[in-house]
Formats: sequence, C-alpha cells, structure tokens
Amino acid sequence: AVLVSRNGNWTRAEALARAAIRDQPGNDFALFVLATQMASVGRMGEAADLLDRAVALAPTSPLLLFMRVQDLWAAGRAEDADRAIRDAVELFPSHFAIWFTRCYLLLYTGRADAALGMVLNRTDRPSGIPSQSFDELVPVLNAAMTRQPAQIDAAIRIQMAAAHRGAGYAENAMQFAAFLGRVDAAYEIAAAYYLSRGFRVPDVRFTPEQGGYTRMSDRRTSVLFLPSTAAMRRDPRFDALVTELGLTRYWQEAGVQPDYRRA
Repeated sequence: AVLVSRNGNWTRAEALARAAIRDQPGNDFALFVLATQMASVGRMGEAADLLDRAVALAPTSPLLLFMRVQDLWAAGRAEDADRAIRDAVELFPSHFAIWFTRCYLLLYTGRADAALGMVLNRTDRPSGIPSQSFDELVPVLNAAMTRQPAQIDAAIRIQMAAAHRGAGYAENAMQFAAFLGRVDAAYEIAAAYYLSRGFRVPDVRFTPEQGGYTRMSDRRTSVLFLPSTAAMRRDPRFDALVTELGLTRYWQEAGVQPDYRRA
C-alpha cells in the first residue's frame, strides 16, 4: 500500500492496507498506513481509532505520536488530543514534529498566547529548523489573538510567500488562511498546492537541509479535513475541489461519507 500513490488511487490503497492488516493485525506500520489513508479521505474518526491501536503497539514512535494527536483533534476528541500531546512531549520534548504539533494545536484551540510563548522561547525550540520558520509564525499567532484585519492581512502575505517555497509551508499557509478568515487565500494556495494553478509549489517540504519531499501525486488531502480548514469546507467551492481531486468518486465507490458530511 505504501508503494501506491494515494491521490486518485484511494480505493486500491485502502484495499491493500486492509489486506496487510488482515495478514498482520499486530503490525503498527500497517495500521499507520491505513490511518493515513483514512485521514486522506476525510474519515478522521476511523484514522484516530487506528492510531490508538498503532500507538498501543509502538508507544515510542514520534511519527505515530504526532499523527495520533492530529487525528484525535480532527475526530473531535479534544481531551484525548491534549492528553496525547502531553504524553508525546514528555517522551520527545524537542522533536520537531511533536513541537510543531503542540504549537499548532494550541493555536487552533484558542490558546494562541501559549503557542506564542513556545515560539518566543528560543531555548526550547527544536534544533535544525531555520529561525525564519519561527519568525514567520509570530505574525500568525499575534493575528489570531487580536483578529485585527490589518494584522491578519500582513500575516497572510508572509504565509503566501512561504507557500511558494515548499509543500509543507503551503499546507501550513492554507490552514492559517482558513483559520484567520481569509478563505480566498486558502483556496488560492489549495489550487497551487494540489493542482499547480496560479503558482507552483515545490516538492520540498520546507528546506533541502531539513529533507522531506511531497510530490504532486502525493499531496496531503488530510489537510482539507482538519478543524483548521473548517471555513474551506463551509465554502461552496469545496465540493468542486474534492470532486476534481477524485475524493467524491472515492466516496461513491466505497459507499461511505467523510466525517464532515455526517456531522
């Protein structure tokens, strides 16, 4: 299932992942693969349940820990998400993915002041991350606290520029824009990130030094189903976007509905 490009092949990828779990029900990686698949098609509750099982099998995997926090949050299990991030931070206080997951969870759950405190605390920042990445977060966090239009616009201008630099930046910028009420900007970034319209988003996630690439064929549709992008899902353009990405066809073929349509 890992070798199958997910986007546009969700039905096949899901079948392969489920077959792997039938063969090896105690395989945490197979559970992770299926959880990633479920999140990619908006089945966040199922993704969270699968990661509960995976983390029980591999409780010290940073990858599983931070993904579980995100999916618990997306599944509406807020207390579980808070508990999970506390546990993850105790194990890996300086792991970059866990640090940023905690920061973003604070931002998107009404605790931007605490997130800002994290960013400004240079001592406890994860290593290997350019200072620019932290500096560009500050305007977003300030805008989230004040909700002043001028501050929001300034923050989104910075994030729009960042979206031109890498796929990970674009994922973040899309969420920031939607969360701060700049839905047009969020859709502009989405068109570039998923469809290469308007501008091209490079495959590199952040910087070449950090490593990590997300090809156009593997762009992360799970971003579309997080609480941070709720404003995008309420917009009339969302149906057209998920149809063009092949998600509507998947839901029809699988006979399922994504969580946001069942809420």
